[in-house]
Amino acid sequence: MSLKLKSTATALAIFGLSHTLHAPAQTFSNVIVFGDSLSDGGVYGSRFTTNPGFTAAEYLAQDFGFTITPSTQGGSNYAQGGARVASDSASTPSGFAQRSVSTQVKEYLSSTSYAADPNALYVLQGGANDIFQNLAAVQQGAMTNAQFQSSLISAGATLSAQAALLNSSGAKYIIMPNLPNLGVTPAFASTMPALASQTAQGFNTVVQTVASQTGVDIIAADTYKLISEVVANPSQYGFSNATGVACTTASSLTCNPNTLVSANAPNTYVFADGVHPSTATQRLNAQYLTSIVRAPTQISLLGAAPLAGSAARMRSLQASLAHSDNNTWHTFIDYDRTRTTFEQSKSNANTFLAGVDHKLGKGNAGISFGYQQYSGSFGNNAGKFTLKEPSVGLYYSQLLGDGGTSGNLIANLNYGALNTSNLKRTIQLGAATRTETGDTSGQHWSAGIAAQFNLGKYAQGKASHGPMVRLNYEDIKIDGYAEQSTSSTAMTFDKQTRHGLTAALGYQTRATLGAWTPYAQLNYEFDGTRGNDVRAHLTSMYGSFTTPALETRDGFRVQVGTGVRIASATQLNLNVGSTLGKNSGKELSANLGLDAHF
Repeated sequence: MSLKLKSTATALAIFGLSHTLHAPAQTFSNVIVFGDSLSDGGVYGSRFTTNPGFTAAEYLAQDFGFTITPSTQGGSNYAQGGARVASDSASTPSGFAQRSVSTQVKEYLSSTSYAADPNALYVLQGGANDIFQNLAAVQQGAMTNAQFQSSLISAGATLSAQAALLNSSGAKYIIMPNLPNLGVTPAFASTMPALASQTAQGFNTVVQTVASQTGVDIIAADTYKLISEVVANPSQYGFSNATGVACTTASSLTCNPNTLVSANAPNTYVFADGVHPSTATQRLNAQYLTSIVRAPTQISLLGAAPLAGSAARMRSLQASLAHSDNNTWHTFIDYDRTRTTFEQSKSNANTFLAGVDHKLGKGNAGISFGYQQYSGSFGNNAGKFTLKEPSVGLYYSQLLGDGGTSGNLIANLNYGALNTSNLKRTIQLGAATRTETGDTSGQHWSAGIAAQFNLGKYAQGKASHGPMVRLNYEDIKIDGYAEQSTSSTAMTFDKQTRHGLTAALGYQTRATLGAWTPYAQLNYEFDGTRGNDVRAHLTSMYGSFTTPALETRDGFRVQVGTGVRIASATQLNLNVGSTLGKNSGKELSANLGLDAHF
């Protein structure tokens, strides 16, 4: 970084306790923050924004259900305004301890005996105060350009080392926003925009280079690009001023509703003072960070949704093949709709299945053709997708005992080709709603066997009862893909897999009442499938990270239905079902089919 320094006494005056502009479902156990003034939750009694607004770190914590307070008050926010990465800060007020970012990390790890909470979300940022204070030293002749460059390289490397230290102590989820584009802030935009931008970029490059060498999973956020986008088009995000400041005080630390340029300035100005964001910008930054953290878990719904298709296929076969009666030919057509809820995410599966089978020994063997369409929502207006699965399968059914009085057995093998359309991830950024799009494909293999046994009859022989069991193996693969834009929110997702066994064990009763054959079932369902933690990263940033894939819980399913004979060899089948006691993977299904034998 070759620096040609100018006098910036006015700009530097507001950095007294400064930070930079960078701020800072899964379920986390806590949100733990290390940094400087942008993340400071009130160490000095107020915050570096348009008070009484919160910082981005605090809004981020709220998004995940936490209210965080300064560590000096017993909380989990260790950030302190004016903090440098590892050196004492000239802007720390008299009477307050020197708490650099590295000191903050040590404070936390000392309190946990160097066993970091693996389920917490960590925010780690810093570096701007090293730039500000060393820049002032160069201007005063106390530091050379070469020393300035060396100091920033050291600070960037040390910041990355803190992430490695947290990770080696057990931390898994570490957000590291890069330095924002200092050249677009009011403090630098009119004095040295190019120099400020280049210096921030140089620091970010050091952090990226060292962090990449450590191999630690980092949730790297591109605050540099985000703030550049906002300043370039402020009205799109709900702002009317991106060049001035909302506060009439020199530092936003002393800014309050009585010291604003206008009553609504916290919502209409991008900046509170020369470098710190307003309340609205803090919230926008938090929305950005939250969207990044949640994205991999949301995208894992692509791998979870096809499980409903396999269950629907088995329901269709069970409903139709029970009436094949081991005839020479049998055919069916069936439609099933299942709504599945995974925490905040939802998926609607529409399954069309048709098959034809022929007598083979004591049973019938056949081929099926299906088309499944999964229309999903990531929840909280975070986006949606459509996943299509044309499929082909082989199946075999056999009645057990004389005339089927002892039950039936069904086995099937199925292959589906998965392709997405309308895959959109939606991010709210202030007044703007940004949509990132992408496309991917995959494949779905499943194999299953189900049996129902009649143990006895009642109601003068018109009804029977007995246990039932089902076992399925699922193998789902979704290819990796990159979202198509070049914006600060565009992400790349690696391939994902989901495989394992699902099973059900239950009891049913079935009756024959003229043309009607009603039945009721109660099963306990086990889901042993597991999806890999989806790996992702911002397309514009280094490294990658994972968050847990959505999971289906075990629970009960109740299902009732009936067959209706509408001709001597033709039957209409319909049933409805619902899971009970599941907090993830809850299902509600309805099935309608027609089968005939000849």
